Amino acid sequence: MNCRSRGSRGGLRRVALGLVFALLTPFFVLGCGDPYQTPLMANTEPPPVRVRLGSQRSAGKLIIEKQPWDMSGSGVRDSQPNGLATTLKAGARGIVFRGRDTGSARIEIRPGQSFQLDGIRYAGRLIVTKKGKKLEFVNTLDLETYVAGVIGNEMGPRASSAAYRAQAVTARTYAYRKMQRPGASTAAFHLYDSQSSQVYRGLSPNYGVDYNRMRRYTDDTRGVVLMYAGRPMIAYYASTCGGHTTTPKISELDAGSSGPALAGVPCRWCKGSKYFEWKGVIVSDADLVKGLARVKRPIKAPIHSVTIQKLGTGEWVDSVKIVHGPKRAVRELPGSQFRRACKLRSHKLRQIRRVRGGWSIDGRGWGHGVGMCQVGAIAMGKAGASETEILRYYY
Repeated sequence: MNCRSRGSRGGLRRVALGLVFALLTPFFVLGCGDPYQTPLMANTEPPPVRVRLGSQRSAGKLIIEKQPWDMSGSGVRDSQPNGLATTLKAGARGIVFRGRDTGSARIEIRPGQSFQLDGIRYAGRLIVTKKGKKLEFVNTLDLETYVAGVIGNEMGPRASSAAYRAQAVTARTYAYRKMQRPGASTAAFHLYDSQSSQVYRGLSPNYGVDYNRMRRYTDDTRGVVLMYAGRPMIAYYASTCGGHTTTPKISELDAGSSGPALAGVPCRWCKGSKYFEWKGVIVSDADLVKGLARVKRPIKAPIHSVTIQKLGTGEWVDSVKIVHGPKRAVRELPGSQFRRACKLRSHKLRQIRRVRGGWSIDGRGWGHGVGMCQVGAIAMGKAGASETEILRYYY
């Protein structure tokens, strides 16, 4: 698509609609070259988002350093002006706080600035809920602070500014879409802090990434989300597409109304990834049987053949056929389920061949292959592409 600039190179167009959006309509993904409207964005209050921190567990170590805090729950309240160090546990009647059973199954802790939970620092508030003999920890914070706590973990330490800004837009869009789904307003949390949603580590990013730097890239795109046909789209992304992204259908992902924006595109930008192509991953017969049982596609030994049955967009595997058991039964399953059963990097498979005791598998890419290729985005940014050009390319 040809675009003529009307301001700073690569800026995302914004429209004030409560939360401020970049406009994505059919055939027009982003405003090309429109300038950022910083004063407008500075006056937009980001909505709160709730993120579950890790899995449910029996205890969590909470530290609030040299700042006031207060805690409240059902019939209980506490506060101190100069910090806190305590282990939260599931007690007989409620949550154990500062060594005492509060009798409350849900408490909210509000630090003056930030808190640490099990060694990771977070902004916002902490909600702790007793679930039987375990506790669930949920961080409530504003959407922009959340996005800044995601992009460094998802992009790593050496991406260009444009790639970080593109990741900020996709991470914000993904989160905002989850916040808008039916029932989200009353749900205990909107997102996980892991790859089940997006990798979030609060103010303590992985890989030695500087949080303040990530915050600047987030502020550069403040409030911008991707929209398709008048709605926030499902902004999927994955590590390495192996030469071509694919569609949600091939990866068994929900496309919503965003399908045409996730149609799959060729990508020459991720060739430098060590995961662009991988070979000789061995899966034993026993592991294949166990893996298929885990994804509820059981088979019986012996396994006679495993073949790629059908390819989909971008040469990602749509289906795999397995002939198995004494009666040579046929099991056909989606490529994405075969990937999970075998614990492969992707389901962009090139070859499956018999070896002694199992199967040797060659493939390309890492992840589900839908939406933005992160390694490709990094390479595009280093080659001089703006965040708008990166996003327009992949969506």
